Amino acid sequence: MADVTVHRDVVFHRPPDRESPLELDVYEPANGGADRPAVVVYHGGAWIEGEKGQLEALERALAEQGYVCFDANYRLSGEATFPTPVEDAAAAVRYAKANADEYGVDSDRIATTGHSAGAHLAALIAAADGGFDSTDAPVSSTVAAAAPISGVYDLRDREQATANDVERQFLGGGPDEVPERYERASPAAHVDDATPPTLLLHGDDDDLLPADGAREYARTLAAADRPVELGILPGGGHGIVVDPEDWRERGVETVADFLDRRL
Repeated sequence: MADVTVHRDVVFHRPPDRESPLELDVYEPANGGADRPAVVVYHGGAWIEGEKGQLEALERALAEQGYVCFDANYRLSGEATFPTPVEDAAAAVRYAKANADEYGVDSDRIATTGHSAGAHLAALIAAADGGFDSTDAPVSSTVAAAAPISGVYDLRDREQATANDVERQFLGGGPDEVPERYERASPAAHVDDATPPTLLLHGDDDDLLPADGAREYARTLAAADRPVELGILPGGGHGIVVDPEDWRERGVETVADFLDRRL
């Protein structure tokens, strides 16, 4: 097993309206190297809780296989509503690109991944193609691939009476109040000919976010003639690659295999 070097609490973004900066952890192969592929990782927690470190097992496994992983925090919905958390997620990609030489990364071979709410961010950053960058950003948050896990990919067409309270808090209102946010926050609304290759990993026993959402997003990507792979894990619940169950190892292997072929 290869050694992994972890750099904790690295400042990657200093929002002007926030007292403290945002931090990430960097996992990299201990033997160093140059022009390595990288993955920017986002934790889950319904956009309202959680922090970096949630997907450490995945990040260590990827680092052992030669990937540099940037595990980023982002502002949660109790502090800031959409699009701020997504802009933070985009800033993490820009940090990886801007510091590619320092970490031995090939800036053209960077992907996103994440679990649950983090999967939504990973998919949205990939599909939006730099659409959440500031106009004066020195580099773009465009990525070469995405591998979201147990995510939600289309927030449109929500009915006011049945809109999820978690989504309301994240988006700053209901679908009748801020419909444009439900549209812009949906990865499916951004799919075009620039959307990078995408792996959608999901458990078929996910009772929080059913796998049908991943299947529908896969159809959207395929209809746009974008490379897409749908990985449905039999018996997997919502916590694949998080909970220490039999299918976590399979989930990690699926993500690693996809990235090996796409980066």
